[in-house]
Amino acid sequence: MSAEEDVTVGAVLSDATRIYFRSFVRFAPVAILAHVPVMLLDAFSVIAPPDVASSGLTQISTFLGTVALAITSAYVVPPVMSELGHRASPTFSQVSSRVGAALVTAWITNFIVGLGLLCFIVPGLVLGVWYCVAIAAAVGEGLGAGKAMERSKTLTEGHRGTAVLLSLAYGFLLLGSIAITVVPGLYFAIEDPTNTSTSPPLLVVSAVVPTAVQALFVAYGAAIFTVFYVRLRALKDGIDAAAIANVFS
Repeated sequence: MSAEEDVTVGAVLSDATRIYFRSFVRFAPVAILAHVPVMLLDAFSVIAPPDVASSGLTQISTFLGTVALAITSAYVVPPVMSELGHRASPTFSQVSSRVGAALVTAWITNFIVGLGLLCFIVPGLVLGVWYCVAIAAAVGEGLGAGKAMERSKTLTEGHRGTAVLLSLAYGFLLLGSIAITVVPGLYFAIEDPTNTSTSPPLLVVSAVVPTAVQALFVAYGAAIFTVFYVRLRALKDGIDAAAIANVFS
């Protein structure tokens, strides 16, 4: 087995982390900008009257979060693929052409996984593992949502234990970072439940910072599952990373 076909958790995380930090100045602005609408909604929710803040904002935030995930992934997947294949990074127009596929795939997979989670949780977890590289497949191969999901299910077959471990590793990192950043917000909520004495700027910062941190980890997650996707293709399709990355040449 070549290094490109090594789909162990350690190998995937090592490559993903290396590429993420090497390209951090490229990935971070995209991730933050994609999450700006979510941040604005978070800021509004802490300074708006309670009756307004509770009126459907959660659903809107979920929708905007899915859009941000798709946009971030669309701009992270191609550079990661190019880095793995030692190819020049794709142009802005080449990347932008794949945003639509990422959006539709993200919406459909999140909806299906969400329904699965409502059905006693386990079905949602199974679906999440099946479709963990669906967005990477949609962006990397220009597939529609249905084909990208089927492609993800096929590629992960026989390696779903690795997919679970990668998801857990990413999830723990994400939750840990957010847990640290929400401490100020919890403090304000305990000390000033009605938000009457805490200054609005402090409330806004305490609401926005966790989302900003989450945005950075969304980009990191996209890098992780892109590396996993490329290695699965190298193993199952018998083509190297350079050939996989040629799609953006």
